[in-house]
Amino acid sequence: MINFRVIVFFISLLFHFQSHSQDYNYNPFSENKYATFTSCIDTSSNLKESCFRTNLLDKLSNSLHYSIEKTRDNKDGRDVYFSFQVDSISQISKVFFFKPEDPQLQSDLKTIIFNLPKMVAPIEDGIAGSTEIFLKLHLIPENKGVFSIIDLKTRFEKPKDEKDETNKDIEKPTLNTIEEVPVFPGCSGDNQQDYRLCFQKGVMTHINKNFRFPEYALKNGIKGKVYISFIIDKAGDITKIRTRGPHPFLELEARRIFTTFPKVKPGMIDGAAVQVPFSVPITFAFQ
Repeated sequence: MINFRVIVFFISLLFHFQSHSQDYNYNPFSENKYATFTSCIDTSSNLKESCFRTNLLDKLSNSLHYSIEKTRDNKDGRDVYFSFQVDSISQISKVFFFKPEDPQLQSDLKTIIFNLPKMVAPIEDGIAGSTEIFLKLHLIPENKGVFSIIDLKTRFEKPKDEKDETNKDIEKPTLNTIEEVPVFPGCSGDNQQDYRLCFQKGVMTHINKNFRFPEYALKNGIKGKVYISFIIDKAGDITKIRTRGPHPFLELEARRIFTTFPKVKPGMIDGAAVQVPFSVPITFAFQ
């Protein structure tokens, strides 16, 4: 059994803790608006995910004709992780492979992806978003490959010429500068510093309690740092979770943890609730 540890850097504090591997019960489709095929647009809401998955995986599976020879070292096949992006103008772009693969396979997959049927970008608050779709291809020796969707991320960003220039010099509140910091459930104190420290402790406890090292990453020695950012909104809910890291499985685990974050008392300025941005890096490392 491989032992592992997760190191969480928060402000100036360093935390070490241990956890156990476990399969996911987190569905990224439930947390994201995402680009989809035009044929799925008018599908009822409870069938949209199924329509998208079926269309994408069928198109990929039916188009790829690739096999690898069975050898003593490769009798069970191998996995290929890759992603592609559907940008805000609904164009497919940026095919990316997470480790070097043979040029012929890369070329075949890129050709298939760029020939997928028309897709439509998602809309949020009148802004079109770009969707990155992460996939796994399990190549079975002397057989065809099996595709699966493992994650997706959508970003909504205003064009530069549409951003509000009137507020560009106003400093956004942070946990260190806000008048009344968000309050983690169960926290108490005599001053704002007490609440800040208690909030930090609450975050670390939450990560420690909910962390599960991704099974694939554990088996394949995948490690590295994932940067997580989110907004504590005016209602005290965690929104707009964003991650950036070396592998989709690590990012997916980081986002899953924070989708289970408890409701908190929101931050306040002049007696009014405000949004507070928050970020923390997590380093996945083996011991």
